[in-house]
Amino acid sequence: MISDQPASEKLSDEELQAKISSLLQLLSAKYEIEPDKIMEFMPKPGHIPVSIFSSELSPLESLVIYLRDYLQMDFLEISSQLKRHYQTIWTSYHLAKRKGIELNLERESAFVPIAIFQTRKTTIFECLVCYLKKEHKLSEISHFLNRDYRTIWTIAKRAERKLNAKA
Repeated sequence: MISDQPASEKLSDEELQAKISSLLQLLSAKYEIEPDKIMEFMPKPGHIPVSIFSSELSPLESLVIYLRDYLQMDFLEISSQLKRHYQTIWTSYHLAKRKGIELNLERESAFVPIAIFQTRKTTIFECLVCYLKKEHKLSEISHFLNRDYRTIWTIAKRAERKLNAKA
């Protein structure tokens, strides 16, 4: 389905919603899946798939690569969203690119809101583990993130200690 609208013209919200609704109906009819079920697999705006953190990159590097390469955010937007210094974001991105490791993007991945990474009291990894710990066991989190259980336990305890000390 090719649009007859030039790429330079932006769609209004109503037009975009109509096109998305039309695509949902086509997918629903073709694959015999309810539109609501299709929407469950779509990432919500402002949410990040947990699977990106299961690569060998650091959590900050994984997050920056995802935001820059997959969501096409610029470094200034990323630094604003994460409340981190611009230079930190730029350096993390370039160091990660130099490593040449691909992100793991699984369809079945859980999603976490980007807002959880805005706290400066804890690291990116600690923020992620604390958020996931609210609904999952540490063993499940270690499986999601492809990390040893003891690593996840240590991160959770360290974050807990930091948050209790500064409360």
